[in-house]
Amino acid sequence: AGALSAQGLSEDDAATLAAMRVLLNKSETELLSLKHQLVETKAELKAAEERLREKDALIKDQEARIDDLIESRVPMDDMNDIMDENARLRKELKENEELLAECQKLLEEYVGEK
Repeated sequence: AGALSAQGLSEDDAATLAAMRVLLNKSETELLSLKHQLVETKAELKAAEERLREKDALIKDQEARIDDLIESRVPMDDMNDIMDENARLRKELKENEELLAECQKLLEEYVGEK
């Protein structure tokens, strides 16, 4: 009690001061904890932003590939023309093969007669 009165503090003041110091220490601990949480949250946010940038780049790449495919696709009318021409050429080829077989047969008969 003598030391308290030398500092000019009553026992109530000393108890209040001690309680305030406990609160201050607790607050400093909480503040440090919040600072660590903030650092962790910032790191998580940075990682999330990086993943978002990667996904965005992937989406842009896919959009470019889709645009390329759209630009290089054959219009349906042209595709129909190509298919019609294919069918016509197949028919012509078959007719030529039949004609060739007939010519070969005639040639064999002609050679057989000689």
